[in-house]
Amino acid sequence: MPTPEVLYFPPVAAIGWIPFAPMRGGIVPEAMRTYAQARPNRVRRVLAGVANTCLLQSGNRPAPPQTFDGLEGFQEYLAAKNYRGALYLDGVTLSCSEGYSNCSVTAAGIDVEDAVGFTPVSSSASWFRKGRGRVSRQVRVAHDGAEIRQTVYFRICRAIDLVNYALTANWAPEAWIRIVYRAWSTGKYEIEFSGSAVPSQDYYIDWTRRGGHDMSSVSATDFEGFVEAGGGFPAPGLPHFTLPSPH
Repeated sequence: MPTPEVLYFPPVAAIGWIPFAPMRGGIVPEAMRTYAQARPNRVRRVLAGVANTCLLQSGNRPAPPQTFDGLEGFQEYLAAKNYRGALYLDGVTLSCSEGYSNCSVTAAGIDVEDAVGFTPVSSSASWFRKGRGRVSRQVRVAHDGAEIRQTVYFRICRAIDLVNYALTANWAPEAWIRIVYRAWSTGKYEIEFSGSAVPSQDYYIDWTRRGGHDMSSVSATDFEGFVEAGGGFPAPGLPHFTLPSPH
């Protein structure tokens, strides 16, 4: 029986996080201000502004690093709880029969316990509440390659969601991050990152940051779509970053 040809591809990861801004003197992104100012009455405008401030004050600090010391370093970062959602695919391997056809793919992925992050609920960012969420993974195999699609859906815990509803009249939607990893028997690959408008997201190839999404740059329409997506429903998504292989 012929020995399969084995190709190895770089690990990928993503982290979702909220930029921190203090309650006094903090800069509120334009889309968030516009959303609050567009509420139908003064009370709702004030409450939406308070919700914006609370969201930013619960931000993650410091921001995620530019590099990690491999998977172990990434897992150590997650252990500190200073993130909203995370994904990784490590040990991505494509095995193809002789002639580079009839391929299969393997990769170690994150479990739901690590994928769903936390909300800091103290000014010192030393007390965290675990969020709610789920992870999905689909694998598609073709004669000349394969695709792995991994998504984490996450939302704030019930207690914080009660406060959110009182301020916005909306239950929190599911924010989400997705990695689509395509690998071919030629050795080429393509990695797509996408997700909801909130939170900000950092994207890593081979444990080095290669791109990201800044939630402060989204439009007022995108922010409104996120807030009003409805409790338990995935928020509208945006394609954020695509990286082809360097050869």
